[in-house]
Amino acid sequence: MADAALPTRDRVEGYFKELNNWGRWGHDDQLGTVNLITPAKQAQAQRLIKKGRTVSLARDVIPRPVYMYHVTFPSKRERVDVVLDRFDMVYHGFWITHVDALCHVGWDGELYNGRSFVDSLTTEGALWCPIDPIFERGITTRGVFLDVAAGRKEGYVTVGHPVTPRELDEAERRAGVKVEPGDVVVVRYSPTELLRARDFATYSRDELAEAHRLMADLRLVGSLRRSRRPRRCPRGRPRRPG
Repeated sequence: MADAALPTRDRVEGYFKELNNWGRWGHDDQLGTVNLITPAKQAQAQRLIKKGRTVSLARDVIPRPVYMYHVTFPSKRERVDVVLDRFDMVYHGFWITHVDALCHVGWDGELYNGRSFVDSLTTEGALWCPIDPIFERGITTRGVFLDVAAGRKEGYVTVGHPVTPRELDEAERRAGVKVEPGDVVVVRYSPTELLRARDFATYSRDELAEAHRLMADLRLVGSLRRSRRPRRCPRGRPRRPG
């Protein structure tokens, strides 16, 4: 694949005004484009079912990079000797299957529908756009699989060469499908093969960050609506950020 001309910084920053859904479903909406999954869309998806076979999108959990291991030095408690350890799991990475809530990333201090990023999050969870509204509604719709990696000579998307709109169009043509409003798009860019190409430990922090951003452009999807000024987040019970 020939190197595509990447947009300028000013052009990318313009996306945040041009591709903007703030206010489209009301200023109190916390679902975003999940609203496009209407009952009619769900009924359409159900009519496509032929075999009813369940296909998992999960990856096997492996010790690295999923787990972080912490061990304390031995210590003494009166007549008792003790040592403790702890396992943490890194969710926002390459291996653990998860859904990012709309509070996961802000831009210029704002979240979806113009709420303040700082005022919307606490150590106990999110006050605005947590994952809960999406889980309570559920996501059941038509899935469209676009194999971008199959169009790369390496067999996977490489660092420094992000997925482009033209590649998505080409993946559509190869699969003979057309993405419609309310679809869930599953894009294969093969991060597993990307990391297997080199020892994970040899990747720099910047390279890992770039790998995590490979799909960022795919999230810049929405209608051409201008943004509105932010309103303060209403106080309430903290919820999970997802």
